[in-house]
Amino acid sequence: MKNLSFLSVAFLIFSILFFSGCKKEEELSTKDKLIGKWKYETLKFEQYINGELTNSGTDTVRGTTIEFRANDTYASTYEIAPNQPSVTTTGNWTIDQSNKIVLGDIGNRQVLQLQEITETTMILIEEAEEIADDGNAYGYRNEASLIKQQ
Repeated sequence: MKNLSFLSVAFLIFSILFFSGCKKEEELSTKDKLIGKWKYETLKFEQYINGELTNSGTDTVRGTTIEFRANDTYASTYEIAPNQPSVTTTGNWTIDQSNKIVLGDIGNRQVLQLQEITETTMILIEEAEEIADDGNAYGYRNEASLIKQQ
């Protein structure tokens, strides 16, 4: 009986030490997940006039990447056309509590809504509407799917 009690106590102590020594992996923050180079895969687009859908589709995106750096700068590279030089833009970026990513500075900025992110995939939304001189409201909504590069 003493052996059984001793074994029970030993097992209890071993269990406490074993499980208290295991730490859960810390969840990366959204900003930490963003850091790195991302490749655009597909772009779903919708175009509107006065709130009415006029055009939509899905494009495969070639040669376009964005790199979010830990120092709050970014570099985005676009392939304009095959056999043409790529264009790279750089600037500052921020992300707020509502997962809005702002690229650039006042006067020259792009606002993207981070819809979803994992350690390897991301979906960004960009939408805007503008009233033109002809009185019509022209709008668009783009949904970009990206994959993190290794």
